This record gives sequence, structure tokens and C-alpha cells, in this order.
Amino acid sequence: MKQHLGRCFRSLGSRSPGSKRIVWTIVLCMSAIGPLAFKLSAQSDASRAPNAPTAASFAGTWKGVCQDGKAFVLITLHFVANRVEGTLSLGNVNLGSPGANGAGTCTATEPATAEHSLPILRTMIAGNRLILDSRGPELEMILTGESTAQLRFPSESMAASYFEIRRTSQ
Repeated sequence: MKQHLGRCFRSLGSRSPGSKRIVWTIVLCMSAIGPLAFKLSAQSDASRAPNAPTAASFAGTWKGVCQDGKAFVLITLHFVANRVEGTLSLGNVNLGSPGANGAGTCTATEPATAEHSLPILRTMIAGNRLILDSRGPELEMILTGESTAQLRFPSESMAASYFEIRRTSQ
């Protein structure tokens, strides 16, 4: 799309002001811009959907528990000045094969604890997804309900797997 628009404007600049071809070049350029404007409009309308999660939807303390009952992750998120801030603690875990539904399995050799939490350096919200950047692997937290979410590690070998986490306090 970007290349097509560039050609349109370069072509427009090479035409003489009275040329009939300049009119057709303008028409072609506008036909390329039209769908782009619709796409941008549709995205901004979608972001204002009444049931769309907001940054405040992610606030609270979230906990993920391995099949052995030990916490593998503790996430504390606060909504501050139109952004999400917080801390993250990841335990030492052994990952198992994902279940048939894609749910990851694990056993914690050393559970996550609040005392070993590190600050989250950066967050980004994309729809119902919160991307967390800390000193460890990048994480994606995807809201699946008011107090439930899936946690994914997109840069790891288990990228297709997810781990269920629950909000333990607001």
C-alpha cells in the first residue's frame, strides 16, 4: 500500500498542470487512500467498543499455579496515570508437554514469591491483551474473563501454549 501511494505521488509530480492524465492520477491516488482511511476509522471505532477491556481491567494481583499446586507466577498490576505498572515474580519451573487444548503444564522447583518480584519495565495494551516487558522473557496476558486470563511466553519454545492465571485480589 505504501509503495503504491509513493508511486501515485511521484507520478502526480511529473505531470503538467493542464494534463488529462493528472486527473486520472489523482483518481487513482484517491482510490488507494480510500480503503486506508476506512481501515483506520474501523480500528478507532473498534477501540471504543463498550465491552472492550481498559487498562483498569488488568489491575490487581494475578497468580498462576502449576499442576503441583505451587505458584509459578505472581503479577501485581496497578492502573496509574492512564497506564499499567506493577511487579512480576516468576518461579523456577519445569515445563511439561502442553495438553490437547494447548494449556501448558509445569511443576515448580522454586515457587514464585512476592519477595522476589521485579518491576515491570514496560506495558502495552492491544485489545484484551497486555504485553509485559520485565528483565526476563516477554509475557502476554490475555483476559478471558473478569478474573481469569491466559499467560503466554511468545518468545519461548512454548509460544503456542498458554497458562491459566487468576486474579486473587483487585
